Amino acid sequence: MNFLKSYNCLIEIYNKQISFFKNYLSDLLLLSIRVWIGLIFLKASLVKIADFDTQIILFTYEYAIPFFSPTLMAFLAYISRKLFFFISLTISRY
Repeated sequence: MNFLKSYNCLIEIYNKQISFFKNYLSDLLLLSIRVWIGLIFLKASLVKIADFDTQIILFTYEYAIPFFSPTLMAFLAYISRKLFFFISLTISRY
């Protein structure tokens, strides 16, 4: 009987910890994962927009688009990044 009592006590402690995790720590964990992934994309975009010549080199050798000029594609990518950034800022306000 004593064993059953201690087993129930352990189950109760486990359930409290799980409910605490569900209520508080899971949101914090998800937020930290989103920030971590966002920083990776931010660093990648900063490398691309740091220098336009770097972006042209990326489109010439790394992406190797066959039918279009790498300079044109780098320019369009730069413009679309700026455009989508401002669009996302205006959408996030609503």
